[in-house]
Amino acid sequence: MVYGVNIRILLRLTNVSEKNTSGGIVALITIDLIIIITIIIIIAIIIIIAIIIIIAIIIIIIVVVVVVIVVVCLTVFVCVKRLCESMSSKQCVCVCVCVCVRVWDNDYLLNDVDK
Repeated sequence: MVYGVNIRILLRLTNVSEKNTSGGIVALITIDLIIIITIIIIIAIIIIIAIIIIIAIIIIIIVVVVVVIVVVCLTVFVCVKRLCESMSSKQCVCVCVCVCVRVWDNDYLLNDVDK
């Protein structure tokens, strides 16, 4: 058996006589536990790093989307500003928001291209 061979090798490495097999088995179990705990710690570190990377990617995506929306809305605001000169500030904001929402509406863009 492979297990028996491992115990004999371990007994020779730990200088335990082959008659005292209980000490060898305890040493083998101790080494196995150390290896298992090390693997669990490595897996935990990898999972924590993966979670941090995923959170960073989500934050970057949110920032990029917000920046794009702000830039588009500011561009629309500059374009609509001339139309807003005769309106009150509330009406102007409403027009800018409505136009900005329509720009982000894919159906509106597709219908506009078809015309």
